[in-house]
Amino acid sequence: MKIVKKIKPRILFLENVKNLISHNQGRTFKDIVNYIEDLGYKIKYKVINTCDYSNIPQNRERVYIICFSEERDYNNFGTGVNRLGRDTSATQEFSDDATVLLL
Repeated sequence: MKIVKKIKPRILFLENVKNLISHNQGRTFKDIVNYIEDLGYKIKYKVINTCDYSNIPQNRERVYIICFSEERDYNNFGTGVNRLGRDTSATQEFSDDATVLLL
């Protein structure tokens, strides 16, 4: 997270195994969220199964965490339909010229 402190991207996108949320009775995830919020980000997250959003015939559940440094980006995180025609409204549960840092 040192690079996040230095660069301070407008949007930060993180992903990990879904069990990150329940690891150590949820304390690990809570610590991560608190740390990112202390850096000034608002967070949305959601567990998504890759097979619901791709042609990959494999269950691969991952937690996706999207962190926004600007309130308007957090509030405007949109919805739509994915390439398989499935409603992607669930992605809103996580959240122009944004700087994105993928770690």
